[in-house]
Amino acid sequence: MSAAPLTPELQRLHRLGWQPGAAMHDGWWPHLGLAAWRDSYRRHPACRAAIDRLIVVRRGYPCAALPARLDERQSALLSVEPRIGALIVALGVIALDCADHLLVRQYRERLAARIGERGCAQLLALHRGWRSVARVAAPERIVDAATAAGVRWWRRDAASCVVATLLASRLPPVDAAFDVRVARAAMEATTVPGMPIMPCAPGAPDVPHAPDLKIEPNASSITNARTPTPARNAFDAHRPPPADAAADKLLKLARFL
Repeated sequence: MSAAPLTPELQRLHRLGWQPGAAMHDGWWPHLGLAAWRDSYRRHPACRAAIDRLIVVRRGYPCAALPARLDERQSALLSVEPRIGALIVALGVIALDCADHLLVRQYRERLAARIGERGCAQLLALHRGWRSVARVAAPERIVDAATAAGVRWWRRDAASCVVATLLASRLPPVDAAFDVRVARAAMEATTVPGMPIMPCAPGAPDVPHAPDLKIEPNASSITNARTPTPARNAFDAHRPPPADAAADKLLKLARFL
């Protein structure tokens, strides 16, 4: 009996999992030590499969077969992929927990450029009990700070859902302290500032040679690229993420924003 064909949503899930170079956030290229291969990926189709395999090893997932079907919650999460960037900003505003970011003009204007004026109004009404009076110091940094806070919250919970884990590659790697494999091994742990990121998947061989930009890209030279030490992002949010599940909160936001 032949296997049922993949639905469009499963095809998308598999592309996010096994062909990540086409859709992952641009920040992942330098974060994974693959900035030298980004242009080659785009310009040389023959190199893409090898680079995709290297990305999978460097980021550490998937390390098993992806599901053959999605439940209702997983399907809902995958459906918001086109809006994930804006929704993460909204999630981060909630994580920062300061109403002034939506009330003070200098902050609100910058947030409105990302999530819209209606989004700002809805967010102010949806979230109850704004508790912090600590604003981001510079209004021009509010979108970056909200993104960082939202991504930290998302990644803390990502390991509990394969779709959330794969969607994390669509977001900037703003926190070098987080690693999906650490979260998978200890699902209840929160992000620990200063914890080093693991360079490659458990059991994966170390790759000894750094890429030589003078060499024309090919599958062999791509495989031999060396894992770097990631830099820590200046916008790392030190406020701990809220206790609520990030994916559930984001799906609620998606209904109104």
